[in-house]
Amino acid sequence: MEKTCPRCSRTFNCNHEDILHCQCSKVNLTFAASHYIKNEYHDCLCGGCLRDINDNHHPYAMYVHGFGSGAASSSSLVVAKRITGYEWLKPELPLNPDDALSLLNDYASTFRPEIIVGTSMGGMFACYVNAPWAIKAVINPAMEMDKSLRKKGYGKFDFYCEREDGVQSGVIDEALIRSYEKFRTSHQIIQGVTNICVMSSDDELLGHEVTKKNGASLAENGFTVVFGDKFGHRLNEQTAKLLLDTLRSNS
Repeated sequence: MEKTCPRCSRTFNCNHEDILHCQCSKVNLTFAASHYIKNEYHDCLCGGCLRDINDNHHPYAMYVHGFGSGAASSSSLVVAKRITGYEWLKPELPLNPDDALSLLNDYASTFRPEIIVGTSMGGMFACYVNAPWAIKAVINPAMEMDKSLRKKGYGKFDFYCEREDGVQSGVIDEALIRSYEKFRTSHQIIQGVTNICVMSSDDELLGHEVTKKNGASLAENGFTVVFGDKFGHRLNEQTAKLLLDTLRSNS
C-alpha cells in the first residue's frame, strides 16, 4: 500500500499486512524513539524518518537509586540497557529525605526527563517527584522507609558502591528514622502521565505483606501494579525485562 509519510510528506510502500517484510521492520527502534513516534504520529512513517528519529531523538531520563547506593549503582546500568535511547541522569541522593526530594525536583525542573525510574527507596522518591509530564516507573518501592530502617537496625553502614561525593559510609540513627517518618506523613504522591509499579512476589527485604500493602496503596494512586516471580528486592535482568514489557503495553 502506498502511503504519504506524515513527517516528511514523501510517499513510500507500507506493507503492514506482512509486517516482517515491511520497511519499518528494518529499523530497530529504541524505546525512546518508539514512545515518541507513538505519541506524535498516528500513521506509519517512512524508513528514512524512522532512522532519523532513532538516531537523533535522545531525551533525558532519570534513575533514582536506593538506600545506601549512589550514582554508580549497577542497577542503573541494567535499566539503561533495557530502556534505550535516553540520556540518563543519575542524581546522587543525600541521606536526609527532604534534601533528596529537593535535589530530584531540581533535576526534574531543569532537565524535564521523559521517564523517571526508581528502585526501592528511589522508587518511593520517584512517586513524590514533581514531574506530572513524565512516565513514572517504580520497582519494589520502599514506601515506609522509616519502618524499613528500623528493621535494618541502628548504626554505621557502608554504601554499596563508590559514591561520587566521596562519602562511603553513613549512620542510621533515631533522627534519620524520624526524618523519614515525618516525610512519609507530610507528602502526597504526584502522578505522572503514566504510572507503573513492578513488584517482586518474593521480596526478601520488604517482605510479602509489606509488598502487598505498597502495591495496593499505589494502585489506589493510579499506578498499574505488576508482580513478577523471577526476582527478589534487588533489580536484575528479569526485573528490567518485566519493566520494559509493562512500559510498552501501558505507554
